[in-house]
Amino acid sequence: MVADAAFQPVMAVDVDHNSLYVMQVPYNSMGTRLMRFELDSGVYRGWVGRVLLPPTGGDAGCVSASVGAFAPGWCLGGMGGSGYISSPTMFSSPDSMAAAPATNAIYFVDGSTIKRMAAGTGQFNGWTGIVGALPTGGAAGCSSTPIGTMTPGWCTGGRGGVNSSAVGDGNLSQHVPGMAVDGVGNAIFVADADRHRVLKFDLTSGAFVGWIGKIDESPTGGMADCVGATGYTPGWCIGGTTASGAGSGELTGPCGIAVDSVRDALFVADGSTASRPRVVRFQASTGCAGAPIGTVTPGWCVGGQALSGAIDGACGLLRSHRTAGHSTSPTPWATASNC
Repeated sequence: MVADAAFQPVMAVDVDHNSLYVMQVPYNSMGTRLMRFELDSGVYRGWVGRVLLPPTGGDAGCVSASVGAFAPGWCLGGMGGSGYISSPTMFSSPDSMAAAPATNAIYFVDGSTIKRMAAGTGQFNGWTGIVGALPTGGAAGCSSTPIGTMTPGWCTGGRGGVNSSAVGDGNLSQHVPGMAVDGVGNAIFVADADRHRVLKFDLTSGAFVGWIGKIDESPTGGMADCVGATGYTPGWCIGGTTASGAGSGELTGPCGIAVDSVRDALFVADGSTASRPRVVRFQASTGCAGAPIGTVTPGWCVGGQALSGAIDGACGLLRSHRTAGHSTSPTPWATASNC
């Protein structure tokens, strides 16, 4: 089912609850749904999504679920489909996903918003992003957030939208291929490929924390030294605008993303559209920039420049398969002054 060439599954594993979640995203509106499998046995436990054909079993209310409504729980049989664009309680065109056992929730980017779903019931319980229609509840200030601005946290009701002029304030583009959740650091990280940056959100509150990447227009707030900064962000910044780049702390088309809570490290697969594909390491808590790793570097370095071939150009595969190098001598991560 998930290996069918007609589908583009996005996967997340919830280890604590022994579940494997697979987002089934076809090329049309038919079949879009989130499926749940038991991790140890592989037994199929049901799906959630907008009902196209009534389910035949599953959680309470599934059999009597109305066509067009969102499934009331993990259902069996029937058929799911995509919902309404930017709807906070439907799947539209989900792009990336991550599960967080610490909060018993599943997070995914859909319609330029981050949506949160309860793992146990399969029901939506909040979204964060640019407001397209006024929310009706959620965090303090949600119902009064002006249209076109960023939500103050996890909101309910209303719907998300896109503000093309709000680049540095948490606004997501239509291409967000990477997402990672850090339960220890209480953070959500998303790779915004079209705007060449990684954004950070508070896992508990849903509030936007900041972005990292190459600076086009200087940030207006965020961590120390962000205001007026040039080059690349000194930490998690807000305001300003981004640009693509291949130097230390700079990103071009980031997609694959992973976080290591123990090492406070954020790894970003970068450069899928550039001549120097690479993996870049940042400090997850501060946004401090690391540098690309290739087959000839002695470890994580700062400065220099990765050459083409260091990482497979198929973004997100994170394979090092040819001789790589650097154009100038890098500085070891441990002695980099900006860390």
